[in-house]
Amino acid sequence: MNDQKKLKIVIRNLPCTMTKESFLEKYKNVTTFDYFQFYPNNMLEPKNLPFIIIKFKTSEDMVLFYNFISSDEIKDENGNEHKCIIEFCMNQSIPVNEQYDHLGNTIESDRRFINFLKHIDEPKESISNKFSQDLLLKEIELRKQTFSKSKNTELTEHIIHMLKTKKDNRTMKYSKDRKKKHSRSLRSSQKHG
Repeated sequence: MNDQKKLKIVIRNLPCTMTKESFLEKYKNVTTFDYFQFYPNNMLEPKNLPFIIIKFKTSEDMVLFYNFISSDEIKDENGNEHKCIIEFCMNQSIPVNEQYDHLGNTIESDRRFINFLKHIDEPKESISNKFSQDLLLKEIELRKQTFSKSKNTELTEHIIHMLKTKKDNRTMKYSKDRKKKHSRSLRSSQKHG
């Protein structure tokens, strides 16, 4: 890129307390900018000083501004002097403005939002108003009947029968084993006794 086309600079090492307004107030008569962006100090990050990106309209404006600011030392609120660093930006292009969002701030006129607000504003009916007690009792009785009917099906009866048979078999096996142990213990006691 030619030096003639490099019109965008970054100014670093500015005082922590510097604001956009204070910088513009101090250098308002020096030159006119084509683009100006101020990045303030972030207190949460260490050694993060504010910096400024400026793009000038002409190279003469840039040279004039450079000569003025390089000879000047910027003071902070406490009177400490800061020598700023001026360098060309790596990226010489200007950010394009974001496109206007035509749906911004239109929620008040949105049909679905209006219906939602109407639904919220409607008076709430209690459950007792919607259903009579007789209707609720009938519903409960009907559910009890369907539950009791669904409780005894062929499949459930078959499974219950299998489980009972399995349990009986275990009980019988356990009782047989117990009888064998008891008879062995009787025999051994008779031999030793």
